[in-house]
Amino acid sequence: MTMESIKRVQAVPSKLLNEDQQLQLAGIHKKLLGQVARKPLGTEAAECYTLDMQKLAPISYGVPGAGRIRVPDFDKPYILAHNHPNGGTFSVGDINQLLSRENLRVLTAVGNDGTVYALEKGVDFDANLADWMMRKIKGENPGWSNAPELHQKVVLEFLKGAEAFGLHYFTPGN
Repeated sequence: MTMESIKRVQAVPSKLLNEDQQLQLAGIHKKLLGQVARKPLGTEAAECYTLDMQKLAPISYGVPGAGRIRVPDFDKPYILAHNHPNGGTFSVGDINQLLSRENLRVLTAVGNDGTVYALEKGVDFDANLADWMMRKIKGENPGWSNAPELHQKVVLEFLKGAEAFGLHYFTPGN
């Protein structure tokens, strides 16, 4: 990770956050990458904030290369911002966490290259339909948990249809 990658971080559109909050979230992503830059390569980190950008808990770090971070759930609507050292979009685990946590409203992943992805629950979010769709897609792709290409296929197929059950997926440039 370089200062250039941190500078590349941009605000992502949101239907829940106003323009000022979107800029604050971009600042949180930059700060998160700055913190991770001081850790061993491959370290993931996460922070949680209220929708009005108040920090809910200290930064959590994962084991370098393990791809897992333990973060608490909260009893009020919140944002979970975390990094992906490989710069990729969400994992099945990320999506499952969003689906299973009622108050988790916005999930973001910022790559060590500065790319930001966001998933947010709209007012029409249907958790049962989203969960059913994820189970269906996983069932159509046996072995997805052990094959990186199938894992990515499950994620992309789910994200492609996310609007149908009230999830808004924001990628660079949209």
